[in-house]
Amino acid sequence: MHWLFAPGTNCYLSQLSRYCDYVTFEKNYIDFPIIHPYCMGVIGDYNCVKFSEIDTDTPKTNNWIKLISSIACGIKHWYCGIDANDFSYFLRFSKYNFGQDNDVEAINNEYQLINDPNIIAYGVSRGSRALINWIAKYRPLNIKAIILEGTPTDLDEMTDFSPGYLYYYYQLVKRILPYISSYDPNAPNITDTILDLPRNIPILFITSEKDKTVPYQCSLNIYQKLINNGFTNVSICVLGKAGHDDYISNNDRDRAIYYDAVMKIYEQISDFNMLDQGQYVPDNQYSD
Repeated sequence: MHWLFAPGTNCYLSQLSRYCDYVTFEKNYIDFPIIHPYCMGVIGDYNCVKFSEIDTDTPKTNNWIKLISSIACGIKHWYCGIDANDFSYFLRFSKYNFGQDNDVEAINNEYQLINDPNIIAYGVSRGSRALINWIAKYRPLNIKAIILEGTPTDLDEMTDFSPGYLYYYYQLVKRILPYISSYDPNAPNITDTILDLPRNIPILFITSEKDKTVPYQCSLNIYQKLINNGFTNVSICVLGKAGHDDYISNNDRDRAIYYDAVMKIYEQISDFNMLDQGQYVPDNQYSD
């Protein structure tokens, strides 16, 4: 079994290290392991998609270097920092695509490198949106399961369900994104392409009631649309307290629920046992 991992808008190495326990960073032709303190180990042999706007993934640098670099890169090439694994990355915002054509082609290019006939498509945030559009367009025949975490539907729906200041934030994003990135507001929406997913494989949505970035109603709505249109092998896992970037690290209870949901999908498609490979084992006693 092979995993095709589509990350969100973040350092793809640090994201991947939450799900796989043998991620490495290459420097001077030497591979250095990246260990996330909350690695769950739900992904085995993988190919990871690197979306076009992420230019580099490097260990964090001095704040002054970051500031000078961001100014030198110009107004459409600005700096973003992350906290997981103490990594940072440069983001060319003009290429940002939010799961549309450029992201779809990035996934398809990575898919061509996989020889395994059995693939699990695993998407996180913007990556899950891109996976849906990719599968709808290319109809790959060797996808055995689809796992979609924190899936954005469209900016209108995200705005409607966003609380407080995020409502106004997304109102602003809707108006400026088409002008500063490659995002096309008129492109097909996944609320339409979602029905092009295969009906004969397990599909799992994972979301959280406390996700303010991508409200859980987004995943719930597309899950319900599949159910209403005759999909019988689709499920949804709704966490209780985790935020958008900490589904598997916020608390033990959500972490265990997440793991159990993914394992149920794997049990449907394979006789392998992730636990036998020394992966994460949830504690029976949940603690918040």
